[in-house]
Amino acid sequence: MELRDPLSDRLRRWAVVVLALVVGLATMWVYLRMSDRRGLDGCVEAYGAARDAADSALVDVQRSDAATGRLDAAYGVSCGELKLRGELR
Repeated sequence: MELRDPLSDRLRRWAVVVLALVVGLATMWVYLRMSDRRGLDGCVEAYGAARDAADSALVDVQRSDAATGRLDAAYGVSCGELKLRGELR
């Protein structure tokens, strides 16, 4: 009596696991790349709509939807910080 599954079944299971890991890693990479650039457009639009220095100051403290780096996203970087770094044009 054979206790182990046939080699083809084991290879199929490993292929499914490896494929799931690759798809998961690719999805994570795409999400992180998208989140790096998402917040810049919102800040640019908010600065464009600012009419005076008070409006601009309110935009400066506004948190961007995303940041330019993983640590910035974790700490909630503001539009003013992005402007000081020269990342907003």
